[in-house]
Amino acid sequence: MMAHKYTALHHILTHATNILVVAHSRPDPDTIGATTALFHYLAEHEKSVTLTCADPFPQGFDDFLPPYTLTPTQDVNFDAFDVIIGADNIDRGFHSIINTINPHNHVTVGIDHHPHTTLHPDVLITNPAASSTCEILYEFFTHINHTPSKEEASALAIGILGDTRIFHNPNTSAHTLDITAALVDAHAPLTRIIKQAFLTKRLATLHIWGSALKSARRLTPSGAIVSVITHDIIRDKNIPEEELKEELKEVASLLCSVPHTPFALVLIQIDEHTIKGSLRAEKSTHTDTAAIAQLLGGGGHRLASGFEIRGTLRSNGDTWQVV
Repeated sequence: MMAHKYTALHHILTHATNILVVAHSRPDPDTIGATTALFHYLAEHEKSVTLTCADPFPQGFDDFLPPYTLTPTQDVNFDAFDVIIGADNIDRGFHSIINTINPHNHVTVGIDHHPHTTLHPDVLITNPAASSTCEILYEFFTHINHTPSKEEASALAIGILGDTRIFHNPNTSAHTLDITAALVDAHAPLTRIIKQAFLTKRLATLHIWGSALKSARRLTPSGAIVSVITHDIIRDKNIPEEELKEELKEVASLLCSVPHTPFALVLIQIDEHTIKGSLRAEKSTHTDTAAIAQLLGGGGHRLASGFEIRGTLRSNGDTWQVV
């Protein structure tokens, strides 16, 4: 099935004239890596290609990405493109484009590793077993006998490292490690990417981690660990929202590794009325965090999921309430 879809995508790209590549809003390493790698591949094959996102890319990855120009989504004339591709988390951002355009004038493609995708583009390439969308894109390149350039390999490595939390998440498979080894063979500077883009922490970030760990509590009788990061903690830190979200995932991953913890939940007050939640579980616990996230309007994978709700975190003695 995947081979058939890869062949279809290759046929679409080969015959396309103008291609729009869409990264999801509040971009994370996976959508950044996938879209810039695809952008570079298409440009190298002399295609007219535009890369767009509703939000700017964080600059922390620029040293390792292929050259790219990011066009704000509000400045894009969708009628100019015959093919429009959304890469990673296509329900966030790509959906608004699909709902805006005339479906008869474009071929739409979605590439994603998130389960339960609600969008229905003309071609949907999805594999929930994959660690990341970058892993799927690497498999596409392999299917069409394209060896990633150093720039493309570096971009794909960023996405895999980001979505596996540097191979700490349960979605890391032996196949993921094989692909990463192949990217290193293609000259992706893996060690430098990890050190510079993922392990370098600002003092403000460490302060947030400390606050989250201090507030962690084990719930009874479930045994789950819950932690909160209030708006007071982040208000003056000047940390971009997407970076905060990434730190949220890291803290949740750390807490779920505590023995006898079925899952960990970290809540962060992004602004006065918005709370983001990150759920993580170890494979051995058999916990479906996605089912919990879906109850709160979110989603994700069985062992790694998230959600966003309206509300305010309020202390109630030794516990917290969402009001």
